[in-house]
Amino acid sequence: MRKLLILFLFPPLLVFTQELKDFTKDTGYETAMYNGDFQGYEMFMPTSTCGEIIKYNNYSVSFCEEYRLSEWAIYYKDIHSDAGQFGEVSRRGLNFIRDSMLNGRDGGNVWYYKNIYDKGHLVPASDMSNDYQSLKETFLFTNCTPQHESIRVGMRQLESKIREWTEKFGTVAIITGWVIEDDLDYIYTGPPPLMPIPKYYYKVFVDISNNRSIAFLIPNKKITKTLMEYVVSIDYLESVTGLDFFYKLPKDIERSFEIDTGDKN
Repeated sequence: MRKLLILFLFPPLLVFTQELKDFTKDTGYETAMYNGDFQGYEMFMPTSTCGEIIKYNNYSVSFCEEYRLSEWAIYYKDIHSDAGQFGEVSRRGLNFIRDSMLNGRDGGNVWYYKNIYDKGHLVPASDMSNDYQSLKETFLFTNCTPQHESIRVGMRQLESKIREWTEKFGTVAIITGWVIEDDLDYIYTGPPPLMPIPKYYYKVFVDISNNRSIAFLIPNKKITKTLMEYVVSIDYLESVTGLDFFYKLPKDIERSFEIDTGDKN
């Protein structure tokens, strides 16, 4: 049984992990990262609790049928390429729809009817606004989780900061997910299996260009602290999620990404 989450906030003394080995120089790196089936982020995909990876045009999710939700989503941006630019494609007329390939196993509008939970994107729509098909795919329910209405301002601030870093650093991977726990509350407006209400969300920003990362762990409620007060180490995030975030990297590089960023006291 997964332990209940006890959140320790790390002092923001170290924003990113320390200088890491430059694995971009390793043999085969370019082929694996940029010519594979996962659009540059395969090497950074975490493990999957439920084992069902769904790949869309420019992002992938780990889908959990028992929850009707994806536990995480990952995407890649390279602002030096045309596909990696932030665009201005209009989202007018786009609403969340079910993925027809899942035959009703995902969520839907009924789980968000007359409650305080919004349809929250895992992959922000604005980050896929350079291409209509990619933008449209962010409005699939596999990219949607119940976010408390009061978290929206804080999440938008974090997404804005991530876009700022993306434009600054150039080549990045971004992972967004929620923490699966034993004592979650559920939404009862839809048919079983019931949809859980996440208590915590996380976001991992991987600065591939400079070989470093930063992780945030945020409660699913109104954000009352500065964003940097929600920074945690990858090592700590793994301990509360049960996931391995950089297991596809060579072990010495994986350990470098998981350097503790502060005292838990």
